[in-house]
Amino acid sequence: RPEIAQVKDQIKAAQALLKSSQAGNWPSITANAAGGWENTEFPLEDYWQMGVNVSWPLFTGFRTQGKIAESRAQVQKLEASRRQLELQILNEVSTAYLGLNTTIEAIKTTELGLVQAQENMDLADGRYKNGVGNALEYSDAELALTQAKSNLVQASYQYHQQLADLDRAVGR
Repeated sequence: RPEIAQVKDQIKAAQALLKSSQAGNWPSITANAAGGWENTEFPLEDYWQMGVNVSWPLFTGFRTQGKIAESRAQVQKLEASRRQLELQILNEVSTAYLGLNTTIEAIKTTELGLVQAQENMDLADGRYKNGVGNALEYSDAELALTQAKSNLVQASYQYHQQLADLDRAVGR
């Protein structure tokens, strides 16, 4: 997931800052060179300058040690944040997976209810056509069948919603 990648990149940056802070304990060496043309008259003459500078602060008032400690604490904080995010994602994936399984079972149950409602409708229709049943029984069976179809549509919708939640949780 992109959140994990973001935190990992932040950890890399904090580790680089830690290395940079630790480098404050060592001397710094710089070199420079310059060249050009100069003269008060024409033709110009070229010149070259080169130099090396070594600097090693002996005492900085524990500033370097403070930066190192601060950088280490930042790395530890980001590691803890990464772990917390991983646990949160694991929880989201587990919840979505369980929700998906629940909706699968709900679909199976509503399909059985639809089969039973269809059988009741067929019986009520046969009884009504043979003059044994009444219109109320027929309309009740028809209502139950419509309700069962509606329940199946709702269960299918919830299944697709849970599937989308699972896809989001795993980072797709």
